[in-house]
Amino acid sequence: TFTQSICSDRCVNFNDLSTENPIAWSWYFPGATPDTSTLQNPTDICYDSDGFYDVRLIVTNQYGSDTLVQYSYIQVESVPGAFVSPDTSMKF
Repeated sequence: TFTQSICSDRCVNFNDLSTENPIAWSWYFPGATPDTSTLQNPTDICYDSDGFYDVRLIVTNQYGSDTLVQYSYIQVESVPGAFVSPDTSMKF
């Protein structure tokens, strides 16, 4: 699973890549606002707090449904890639 990193207080869009002619979608975004969607491609899913967040998608077609869970798929960081060392000097 590839983790998507974003800054806190940012929103992301999701795209369904399902095949086999789905007719219904149930997205779950624990920790986000909104935390659910029934759109095929939900937009503006916002995360306010640092951490790792799962994403779950249940798609349904004429034959039934299937579920995909991406654990820790979204990583939210206040300052992505920042590193603080014990060094107290700064060089310009």
